[in-house]
Amino acid sequence: MQARIEGSELITRHRFRANIFEAWEHRCAYCGAPAQSLDHVQPKAHGGLTVARNLVAACLTCNRRKGHREVFSWWREQPFWAAEAQDRLLAWLLAR
Repeated sequence: MQARIEGSELITRHRFRANIFEAWEHRCAYCGAPAQSLDHVQPKAHGGLTVARNLVAACLTCNRRKGHREVFSWWREQPFWAAEAQDRLLAWLLAR
């Protein structure tokens, strides 16, 4: 297992992923369905980093459909978009 230093603590890759799933209560940040994956909010293809502030829990459907698209333009086109959910995502992105 890879380990890395985050802040002042050493965490494993498993714990890193688990922390993100737990923060999102194992629910997709976009639609609220059970989450099975992590999504790069800013896609890696567009310079997004694999850091906690750029990762959210996501269901496989949302992760696949969003792909490399910009999150807010994609999300607002979805029937499940909600202002409250967007506010939570923005708070996540800014708090990290």
